Amino acid sequence: MLHLKRLVVDKKINRQVDFQAESNISPYIGGQGRPLKYELIGVLVHKGDHKRGHYIAFTKRENTWRCHAVMTLASSPWSSETS
Repeated sequence: MLHLKRLVVDKKINRQVDFQAESNISPYIGGQGRPLKYELIGVLVHKGDHKRGHYIAFTKRENTWRCHAVMTLASSPWSSETS
């Protein structure tokens, strides 16, 4: 998983980022000579500002990209309280 920092002190960076479907990421993670292949199989997109918004996920399965967008939120069965 790769994560791009898109926030800078209470401000969201709203710039498009282009990705290749496959890439050698070895130079970016301190790889020692041997190529490290990365295949893009999913993207999570945030629509909105740094305080609120909506997430949309795109996933690739069997060479087909799918969009997943949930328009409503439901309560979680897990409690945030510790016992």
